[in-house]
Amino acid sequence: MGRVCGGKYVVCGMLVLCFGLPSCPNDITRSAQRTNGTIYFWPFDDVGSLLDYFCMTKSSASNKKTAKKTKNMASPRPKRLASASKATKKNVRTPRKSSFVMRMTKWLVVLCIWMIVAFSAVISYYAVTLPDTDKLTDPRAYGSVRILDRYGNFLAERGQKHEGVVSWDAVPAHLVEAILATEDRHFYYHLGFDPIGIARAMYTNLSAGTVVQGGSTLTQQLAKDLFFSSEKSIERKVKEILLAVWLEFRFTKQELLTFYLNRVYLGGGTYGFPAAARFYFDKDVKELSLGESALLAGLLKAPSRLSPFANLEASYKRMALVLLRMVEVGYISMSERDKVISQPPRPRHVIADGSSYFVDNVLDELTQISHDVRDDIVVQTSYDPLLQSLANDVVTKKLKTADDPKLQAAVLIMDMDGGIRAMIGGRSYAESTFNRATQAKRQPGSAFKAVVYSKALQAGMTPSTMVRDTEQSFSGYRPKNYNNRYLGSVTLQQALSQSSNVVAVSLAKKIGINRVIDHAKQMGIASPLQQNLSTALGSSEVTLLELVNSYALFPRGGIVSQPYSIKDVRLRDNSPIFRRQKRTAHVLLTEHEARMMNSMLRHVIKDGTGKAAYVDDLDLAGKTGTTSGYRDAWFVGYSSALVTGIWVGHDDATPTRAVTGGKLPAEIFKDIMVPASHLQASEPLPLWSKSSTEGSRSVHSERIEQNPSDDMSLGDLIRRIFGD
Repeated sequence: MGRVCGGKYVVCGMLVLCFGLPSCPNDITRSAQRTNGTIYFWPFDDVGSLLDYFCMTKSSASNKKTAKKTKNMASPRPKRLASASKATKKNVRTPRKSSFVMRMTKWLVVLCIWMIVAFSAVISYYAVTLPDTDKLTDPRAYGSVRILDRYGNFLAERGQKHEGVVSWDAVPAHLVEAILATEDRHFYYHLGFDPIGIARAMYTNLSAGTVVQGGSTLTQQLAKDLFFSSEKSIERKVKEILLAVWLEFRFTKQELLTFYLNRVYLGGGTYGFPAAARFYFDKDVKELSLGESALLAGLLKAPSRLSPFANLEASYKRMALVLLRMVEVGYISMSERDKVISQPPRPRHVIADGSSYFVDNVLDELTQISHDVRDDIVVQTSYDPLLQSLANDVVTKKLKTADDPKLQAAVLIMDMDGGIRAMIGGRSYAESTFNRATQAKRQPGSAFKAVVYSKALQAGMTPSTMVRDTEQSFSGYRPKNYNNRYLGSVTLQQALSQSSNVVAVSLAKKIGINRVIDHAKQMGIASPLQQNLSTALGSSEVTLLELVNSYALFPRGGIVSQPYSIKDVRLRDNSPIFRRQKRTAHVLLTEHEARMMNSMLRHVIKDGTGKAAYVDDLDLAGKTGTTSGYRDAWFVGYSSALVTGIWVGHDDATPTRAVTGGKLPAEIFKDIMVPASHLQASEPLPLWSKSSTEGSRSVHSERIEQNPSDDMSLGDLIRRIFGD
């Protein structure tokens, strides 16, 4: 009897863990009243009553079986009837049970038992490593953030905005309903995780071919944001689910929602809806309207990208989706939704200085470093106020001369260590906080060719390799040069200087576009790139930050850099929280290959499309980029100390007034880098010479398979075989 009950407790415990069980009927009643759901009555007061019922049932069945056996023994059948029955059995052929099936059944039972034991062991291992949940009850929310520049001087102070903690009674009902309708419709009916929601999300994502829906519950989000890092691993997911289940047993649904409302990140350095209400609408959280609540709930998906200060149109679209989901659940009517959309809420006016884009980027980066900072902290950054002021002045002046009020510009300056020294995300932070340097993805045009050419050098070519710049067809794709101008037989260096489209596509074809894409990823371009030859001409969208980081590979001697804004994080009493460590160097190009790229990009400025950036007594290198219809204009270049990237264009991707990368962006680059050379000492760029090629040629397993009669002259073929 004891063993039976013990085993039943284990099995029922596993069922409760997997499928959930409300703690008491009152909780279910409150949940149903809150969500307008149906009240389901539960016949047991608690888990113990359920388990006792199972044990009683088992014992009763066992007693009945024993009584039946005793009765049969006391009243045996007459021998005559038994004989008749035996004779009957001889005449009827009954199928014999297969011994194989019996053996398989036994093995399956044993296997299931061992699987349960193994699963329990794994659960126990992770359970003992879970963090302490007591800090959830800490009444203090996140502290303030004091931001310093690279010299230790005060830059800004952001963070919680000292709004404190909101109580459940002060939260408007439509704010809670907007969150539940969008993030977790079954919040009141699950026990920390939602198997149905996970299955639905998996089906939706597989159907779409990408991640468009998540399966995490609000409790899982709370567990992840408070206790775990942003790493993606099975171990972290298991811990997240276990902690979510534990939180459900430890706290009431109302308490969990209150924790979530006070601590979730909503962009702009704000943690919790009280701080977000003050930051975006300058009002107390209890004063939020239906539209304002829906807009803030929509930020949970992507706080920075959907910020009303960054992209008001995207923020309104997300708000409309939140309202639609509230209609689907039954929280509001369609007429209420239409009324909000016709009169959308207006965020407060933003007053900002030249460092605001950089400060926002620091706060976003801070969330990746630490999710749990309730104390006031000090963050030292890579920000250089002199370079920032210089860039602000140049961009303001140049945009005025362009005489185009719609024209936007983004600038990013990075040092050789990967530290971001200055950042401009647009012509006016007060008009738009959307950071075009880090968030906007645009086609880079010919500025992407540096990726293709560096891969060609890695595959064995040199700046003096001869290539053919004539009209060609590549499996039906016929790229055209700018102004339909073709140079015939030219060196690789000349082809890059004149930005030949045909040669870039030809190189990508010979190398393999997949290898070019993989090379771009290793250089630091994380945005998805299309697997077609037009990618070699910059048809796939990237961010300015990614492009600047990829160009840093060349002056760094072939070593990949990791961009950052934060150098050090500590408490106000100087107790350390985070300090950036030097990463293990990832060498992608040899020093010789990096020198060859420096030489070719130096010629782009000296006698190619980037002449507007040329300075006689300053060693600079770079590449222009212009997309079709003059929609995007780029210039990315560098000295031995700084890498600077410039993008110019319209937010709606409409054509500019014939702005090319060799004009306005190149001029901005020059006007920044000349005075910057006096602020930041630099040495001459290490360049390539023909005499250094022999004996210094890189050794790589992959080489370009070329047809000598197709793309190479006889002299170049001899040089390829015997050396330059």
